[in-house]
Amino acid sequence: MPRKYAAFALEVPVSYHLSRVADSGDLVVLLHGFRESALVMARRALGDESLPCNVLVPNGPFPTPLRDKATGRYDEAYAWYFLNHEREGLQVPPAPAVSYLQSLVKDLGFENHRKILV
Repeated sequence: MPRKYAAFALEVPVSYHLSRVADSGDLVVLLHGFRESALVMARRALGDESLPCNVLVPNGPFPTPLRDKATGRYDEAYAWYFLNHEREGLQVPPAPAVSYLQSLVKDLGFENHRKILV
């Protein structure tokens, strides 16, 4: 039986890290990889350093928790889209994540700033 899809709007709380620099017009946006988090990306990219610009590190909108085999606990992790290589390709396209990022940037007041996506 072929899979059917339906689209719907859903408000999901999404967390992020933001470092504002008053004199900077630029916004650097750091995006984590699949099943990672903003915290992991910030630590990997910045360590203990700070940049002379505004830095936004958002979590992806789709929770994808990772189970720690040793402890059985789940670690926080996220995705920007879902791709299934074995079945039908894109099951959740990147478009909702793009809309989320655009809304977040606007809500934070960076709509008219130059953005650098990493």
